[in-house]
Order: sequence, then C-alpha cells, then structure tokens
Amino acid sequence: MRVEDVITDPNFPDDVLAAMNQRDKQVFDLHRINLQGGEITPEAENPGNYVGWLTDHKFRVRGATAATPDGGFQLLVSHDAGAEFQPCLT
Repeated sequence: MRVEDVITDPNFPDDVLAAMNQRDKQVFDLHRINLQGGEITPEAENPGNYVGWLTDHKFRVRGATAATPDGGFQLLVSHDAGAEFQPCLT
C-alpha cells in the first residue's frame, strides 16, 4: 500500500486526510486518519481519474480535480458534504 497527498488543517490537529491505494493498487481513495486513536475511515472513492482533493473550512471533503481524456482537468464539487461531486469547471 502507498500513501499520497496528505492533507492537514491546523484547526483539526488530530486528523489528516490521505490518499491511499488500499482498495485498488492503481487508484488512490481518500481516507481520514485519526492520529490519536489510529482509526482509518474512508472519505471518498476515486473512480480512477481523480488527481487531487478539495476540503472546506470544516475539513470536510467537498471536491476533487479529475483528469480528462483530452489531457485537461475538471473541477468537481459538492454543495453539501458527502453529496456526489458535480462538474464545476473544465
């Protein structure tokens, strides 16, 4: 297993978000890791083309950056934490 894109927030010192290829060796899903107890909780599943993650001011996952087949990128966001990401900008 590999870990990439560790995200921290100074307002949430006990948690980090980390992209890990635990489910599929080719794809990095986002997980929340509690540094005090060691719990690892899945936060968002990567369908295979996500290359980055976005959080809000409450350290909730609110979007992703996805690679497009033409070599570009698409910004995906959700207006509610936990809701499905929707295209915002290509």
